[in-house]
Amino acid sequence: MKRFLLVLMLLIPMALSACGKDPDTADLERYVQTDLFQIRTNLRAGRDQYDSSRSKNDLTRANLIRTKVIYQYEKYLNGLKAIQNQTAFVDRLHEEGIQLVTEAIKALDSYGKALVNRDSHLMLRTRMDAEAAIDKIEKWQKKVWEEAQVRNITIPSDNVR
Repeated sequence: MKRFLLVLMLLIPMALSACGKDPDTADLERYVQTDLFQIRTNLRAGRDQYDSSRSKNDLTRANLIRTKVIYQYEKYLNGLKAIQNQTAFVDRLHEEGIQLVTEAIKALDSYGKALVNRDSHLMLRTRMDAEAAIDKIEKWQKKVWEEAQVRNITIPSDNVR
């Protein structure tokens, strides 16, 4: 029985290497190339709309944040929540992304409220919190891309021809 288990334990890694990819790599490849690629537009649109709101007055900026920026981040969050992963490795990366996007939405909402209330004490702090939350999402995305590159997974380009 021990010999059988030993042989089985040796054959499983060989079978996985014969298939070409371990389950973590295959799941990460699907996650990066298909799942995140399909919803990445919402993330980019949210960031672009936030950046374009900087030149607006407080009330206009608050309105843009509430109606456009948060809307795009919520669409991205809903897309993330719809993704199903097969491995714990990708699931950990995925859960981190969901948490960061949720925090960003809350921070953007707080900033929008501070702008509407014209609370000068809160505006600076909430703006810094919102921008830090957005930056954390970008760092998470870079972390996912770097993990994919380490595993020789090609990352889809933003410029599709």
